[in-house]
Amino acid sequence: MEIKGIDVSAWQGKINWKTVADYGMGFAILRITEAGNVADSTFEANYEGCSRYQIPTGVYRYSYAMTPQESVREAEKVVQILNGRELRFPVFLDLEWKNQRVLGSSGVEKIAEAFEKVITAAGYRFGIYCNVDWYQTMISSSLKKYDFWIARYPASDDGWMKESLRPDFGVGWQYSSKARIPGISGYVDRDVFYKDYADENTSDEIKGSEDEDSGEKDGAENLWERTRRLMAEQTGYLEKRSDKDLDSKTANAGYGNYTKYARDVTSWGLPGYQGQPWCAVYQFWICAEIFGRQRALEIMGNGFYNCNSVRSHAKSKGT
Repeated sequence: MEIKGIDVSAWQGKINWKTVADYGMGFAILRITEAGNVADSTFEANYEGCSRYQIPTGVYRYSYAMTPQESVREAEKVVQILNGRELRFPVFLDLEWKNQRVLGSSGVEKIAEAFEKVITAAGYRFGIYCNVDWYQTMISSSLKKYDFWIARYPASDDGWMKESLRPDFGVGWQYSSKARIPGISGYVDRDVFYKDYADENTSDEIKGSEDEDSGEKDGAENLWERTRRLMAEQTGYLEKRSDKDLDSKTANAGYGNYTKYARDVTSWGLPGYQGQPWCAVYQFWICAEIFGRQRALEIMGNGFYNCNSVRSHAKSKGT
């Protein structure tokens, strides 16, 4: 599954959103604030245009924070400007400012986590934007549990996707900064996402139709579709020989039973059993992503590394 869209800011000037929508646009990610922690001058017009022409929308904030406290203020400004308005895609924290390199990966992690807490507390999804070099050298393994939107395009960028540069990590890829589309007078960034946020339920629970007669059927279909998509996204993921390159599908492949699934479960404060047979850890990870962690625990218990204990728990609890 691939969904193509754009990301825009004041650099694109006034956009004819009807023309953009008519051209076909799966999403638009809008810059919401800029240097000085003030609103992007085109955000309101861009958000209104996307809403009018039903283009699913997310936002991004280029971070200038050097401390967690500064990052909190940046996030609070984003929440203030949004003022409860709907976003179908996440609020992305844009990490690429060269001054932040002196902080090291641990300092960058603190800035990102501070930003994430404010954003998710306000009810929005959170993600991180960065380029491949930042992902590989500045992003800690702990941060890699979040959704990443990765920038990578050639020096000879001509606006078209170069398949050879497609990253093997992240849920989205910014593949050009010099594309042209109808409705935008100059260059525009083009992106592809592999995760359809616009079609996801925003709560931890699957909710069906409010109609009593059809609710169970609608909820079951929604549950199955979300599960199918999430599992399809994992296709091709190879077990790792050590605790390296956990987010890459193919790098560091081996038989050490190290996976991103166990890492994520551990980051949730639960026993992930990294290095143990990972089939049940994977199933718990899927279950938690679909139902939420509490319901996943009720279904599977804590026997994430042992299929027999999971089965015994399920039988004893009727799950």
